[in-house]
Amino acid sequence: MIGRTISHYRVFERLGGGGMGLVYRARDTRLDRDVALKFLPPEWSHEALLRERFSREARAASALDHPHICTVYDIGETDEGQLFIAMAYCPGRTLKQSIHEGPMPIGQAVDYAIQIAEALESAHEAGIVHRDIKPANILISDRDQLKVVDFGLAKLAGEAAVTREGTVIGTPAYMSPEQVNGEEVDGRSDIWALGAVIYEMLTGRRAFAAEHERAVLLSILSHDPTPPENVRPDLPAELARIIRRCLKRDAGKRYQSAAELLADLRRFRGEISPAEIITQSLPSAPRVRRRWLLKHRVLPAAAAVLVVLALGALVLPTLDRGRARHLLVLPFDCHSDDAETASLCEGLLDTVTNRLTAIRRYRSSLSVVPLSEVRRQRVASADEAHRIFGVDLVLSGGVQRVGENLRVSLQLVDATQLRQLVARLVTTGDEPGFAVQDQVVAVAEEMLELELTPQERRAIAAGGTEIPEAAQRLLEARGVVGPNPTPSDLGRAAELFRSALELDPAYADAMVGLAEVCERRFEFGEDPIWLEHGLSYAERALDIDPTLPGAHLAAGRCELARHAYAEAVKRFERTLELDPLNLPAYLALAAALEDGGEPERAGAVIDRALRTGPDDWQTHHQVGRFFYERFQLERAMEHFERVIELLPSSSIGYAARGGCRIYLGDRSGARDDLERAIALGPSYWALHNLATLEYYEGNYAAAAERYRQSLAIDDTDYRVWSALAESQRHAEAGPGEIQNAYLRAAELAERRLQGDPDDVAALVNLASFRIHLGEPPAARELLGRAVRIGTDDPELMYWVAESAERLGDRELALQWIARALGAGYPLQVIEDYPDLADLRADPRYKELAGAAGGKLENSEPAKPGDGGRSALEQPAARRGGQGGAP
Repeated sequence: MIGRTISHYRVFERLGGGGMGLVYRARDTRLDRDVALKFLPPEWSHEALLRERFSREARAASALDHPHICTVYDIGETDEGQLFIAMAYCPGRTLKQSIHEGPMPIGQAVDYAIQIAEALESAHEAGIVHRDIKPANILISDRDQLKVVDFGLAKLAGEAAVTREGTVIGTPAYMSPEQVNGEEVDGRSDIWALGAVIYEMLTGRRAFAAEHERAVLLSILSHDPTPPENVRPDLPAELARIIRRCLKRDAGKRYQSAAELLADLRRFRGEISPAEIITQSLPSAPRVRRRWLLKHRVLPAAAAVLVVLALGALVLPTLDRGRARHLLVLPFDCHSDDAETASLCEGLLDTVTNRLTAIRRYRSSLSVVPLSEVRRQRVASADEAHRIFGVDLVLSGGVQRVGENLRVSLQLVDATQLRQLVARLVTTGDEPGFAVQDQVVAVAEEMLELELTPQERRAIAAGGTEIPEAAQRLLEARGVVGPNPTPSDLGRAAELFRSALELDPAYADAMVGLAEVCERRFEFGEDPIWLEHGLSYAERALDIDPTLPGAHLAAGRCELARHAYAEAVKRFERTLELDPLNLPAYLALAAALEDGGEPERAGAVIDRALRTGPDDWQTHHQVGRFFYERFQLERAMEHFERVIELLPSSSIGYAARGGCRIYLGDRSGARDDLERAIALGPSYWALHNLATLEYYEGNYAAAAERYRQSLAIDDTDYRVWSALAESQRHAEAGPGEIQNAYLRAAELAERRLQGDPDDVAALVNLASFRIHLGEPPAARELLGRAVRIGTDDPELMYWVAESAERLGDRELALQWIARALGAGYPLQVIEDYPDLADLRADPRYKELAGAAGGKLENSEPAKPGDGGRSALEQPAARRGGQGGAP
């Protein structure tokens, strides 16, 4: 077999073999990558029914998309008719080889068990049972990442053996009793096998062992294994209990799902008591702060430090080589109530905006406002676009279904004169073989008089597809993600991206989309498995086209999120080699260098970023944000002032500088800036920041009014509803008004938890809402859930303290205050919050405060100009959502 070319696979090394066939390493000559080819036993190829079932099982296995399942790429047959499967090549060794070295450390074994259980959970949800989980079918990469192989083949082996009397399918030592008896099996058989594997990892010996096969099978049916704690005395009782439950002979007494087993394994690995949480060690404050800011980089209205800025998503800079043109793309009108068309419309808006932004790589005089800010500010007209963002051009449009085709109308408007310059109509089908986004972008280029070379167009469109149906799936996926996706939204988007890949397996943009979805999914629960997902997808995109800046950037973000700073730096540097004007890459690179302990290099990168767009307001706005996040407020102010110089008639610079002034303690200057921003264009951030300023100056009725105005722009954030309720409470509004605001906040938080039950921020916020609504028992239960999940976020630590104080547990409140301060949480936030006045009078608090930032003479809020930091790191909108475990 070595040296042969089978289909488009050149075989060059034998890797091993077993009862289900021989495995070889081969080179995929089409995609230029190594694969593993498994040649199945020749007898499996002789019967037509078995061949059809093989194809069905292999197709089902190929649909499994999980970082701990070895991906099936292809199925085929040799010229002689022998069936084979092409799988991902995973260098490393098997779990069987690792076990031969002796019992594993408990932590490592549990981590491996969790990875296997995650793979089984994914497969079982897809209706696929492995039937032959054993150490030899589990591969370990150099990074200690596990891959389960041979999904579906055990079932096929069973069907092949029907005519061979007395044949036992699988490895007896890991077979469940129902398999031994020849009964129908389900996912609980895989759970039994995993229990046997965990037993072996921890003890170094099999749970069921005997001199011959029949004795092993008899032992499975009639005897319990030696208790694992007898073999390994240091084994924790809880882990022994988990193993015993996996190995219950009665399937009804085992874990009934992989998800249930996974929950117990995770609890064993991470559950600690409230007392332990108070004293557990913390990462260094700078690192914690960076993770905190990263996690909230797309912040809701009331979010921490960044809430006082008129923030936008990271955008590309402008290098003024000609007439500078500032463009904003308005949300498209969708002339349909059909959900699929609505998602496609949103996705088209997202993709067209991104593609126009990418053109700046070659026509750097064009500056495009980030879509995230357009959505956040609810910009709906050319006039609003000009007043808020200072743009001179606006592209608007509408999308309509006409039979099987889409009709997209486009209008380019002069935003300064409010007059239409040019209009065009695009109908899909007019240009067969071209995706709708390609057609729309091409027409937009013509409207904007952008003359691109064929090479430039190819570079911008790299990673795309020529299959219109696949492009439509991608547009729907991007539309489903939208501005504020829930975990269920991200799951639906992932399905659509994967369906695009089924239509075009070489659709790199869809792989990048999946990588971005995984990184965003990580932000909800900080489960590192999502980052492994994301890296895998980004790498697959780069296998197709190594020159895709978006794929390198997505991979770098995953590396940065898991604190692999050196790897992240390499990814971001490569992004900039390919796209030298990519501001998101500059800022991400600077963050990776700073977090990795190289602040001087980080500063040099920021200087490089500024040189790409010295006269571009977006560049200065984002660099100002970068410094603001790191508490370098004076430097942030310089860039926000530059934004005002460049856009004197726009509200965005004043809103940002006003927020920064609040934080510096200059509340009078902040008021001037924010009121001017509102006069120029009443944006969401300007209204919210002014509301927060009113709150901390004790003007509660005025604060409530401003919060209501910001909610009129965006009413989807439960923390802003909570801020409104708190302002109304201090303003002594009617009980009905206060309760309605808390009820709305609770409704939105509950909706969030429906999408992600482990969202700690939503849990602690909802707990606080329940306290205010007179439901302390429900609050305690929610806080207990949050604590069991755990957090190293200083904000959440502070919220726990607030709720503990509200529930009358001063001791616990002080303990959590101490933790929050130790993790870098700003002292002035605690000083400014009116409901903590009693706690601040406690001598024990004064001692904590003195240790954290100098002794405090009183507990009054900081006055304008006194140099103290404002409480806008933790504004009123967060006040209703604190949690803990009283």
